[in-house]
Amino acid sequence: MIHGAGGAFLAASARKSDLARATNETQRSSKLEANHLMDDTNIARQDDLEAINQTLLDYIEGFYDGNEARMESSLHPELAKRIANLDSASGRGYLAEMSALALTQLTRKKADRPTPAAERVQEIAVFDIFENAASARVTASTWIDYLHLSRLNGRWVIVNVLWEMKAGQPFKPYW
Repeated sequence: MIHGAGGAFLAASARKSDLARATNETQRSSKLEANHLMDDTNIARQDDLEAINQTLLDYIEGFYDGNEARMESSLHPELAKRIANLDSASGRGYLAEMSALALTQLTRKKADRPTPAAERVQEIAVFDIFENAASARVTASTWIDYLHLSRLNGRWVIVNVLWEMKAGQPFKPYW
């Protein structure tokens, strides 16, 4: 079953249009809405959900603000952030990868040119939480991140990100 942050239940067998409508309503909400899959053996504690949301906010707002400390606090040092891309010369696909260090350095470079508030998009969806693992999505202004998080030493950190540019947005390696 799918549980919304407001406690509403949607049957897993709901029609796609119902799920799409629910997703659109969630995305339009100004509140942080987190959807996560659960069953009787996988009931996420509210404090985990809040901590994961805070980690994701530190990640995206840290990037937008150029706040290196917030970005660094959200990442595991061995983070792998990857995007599938096409090499224009060979026509072959490849994975471009960014480390935690590269992402933190990129964030630091943005400190003097934060993303204007009018250009910011930061929609967060937490899909699943189980024990010390979670999966989520962050929809940003020009890209979408699919993230894996882990609870290590009592705090949630991002360990993997697979991302994709939104339609019409060219991929530009920033590193």
